[in-house]
Amino acid sequence: MEEAPKVVNEDVSKADSHDGRVGQIARGVGVGSFGQGTGRILGFAMQLVLARTLGPSLMGAYLLGTTIVNLANILSQLGMDNGLVRWVAHYRAAGDDARVKGTIVQALILSFALSLVLAAAVFLSSGYLAVRVFDKPFLETLLKAFSFSIPFFTVMSMSLWATQGFKIVKYSAFVQQMVQPLTALVLVVVLYFLGAPVFGAVGAYVTSMVLGSILGLFYLRKVFPKIADADVPSVFETRDLFRVSGR
Repeated sequence: MEEAPKVVNEDVSKADSHDGRVGQIARGVGVGSFGQGTGRILGFAMQLVLARTLGPSLMGAYLLGTTIVNLANILSQLGMDNGLVRWVAHYRAAGDDARVKGTIVQALILSFALSLVLAAAVFLSSGYLAVRVFDKPFLETLLKAFSFSIPFFTVMSMSLWATQGFKIVKYSAFVQQMVQPLTALVLVVVLYFLGAPVFGAVGAYVTSMVLGSILGLFYLRKVFPKIADADVPSVFETRDLFRVSGR
């Protein structure tokens, strides 16, 4: 008879834990949906502003530049984004801070190094792409300017993927769907009135990526302070990082 309360308490504790997880997932979905909605609104607003300030031809050149940057960002991640989220969550659940740190550090270093290579490739090939591929010589300077955003874009993306490994979606939604596009939009308008519509738009894009990368690293450290703790070693599991299938 004395054991009954203990069983009841354990059941209540499990139920509370389950409700807490469900609530966390629901909040994450809500934040993610709100972020996506806001991002779409800001993206639409940016297109309207660009169409007004740049005109069809220059707007097309701007969108071409952002497309190249997005492609370079995807390539620089080498598919590590999915592995990063999965294995950070896995090692965190196991209480293995060394492997959590190692997984994050390795993903950031590898992707950043590759992003530098791709940025250099875009910069150096900008003349060829502008003249031989797109037959628009004025694109050369724009592509060179856009290339500087690639490493920052990659750092922002990977650091925010890492935060999602801790089952936190709000920082990714806040930075990528709100702060970065809003910063770009505001700067485009400001620089337009300062007399720099074209290079102002590109500069706004690059600046927004710089800010996004800073915020991404800030929130990553907030979520996992041990990332900057010299007393916590980094244990690298390269094979795990590049595969997403479970053990």
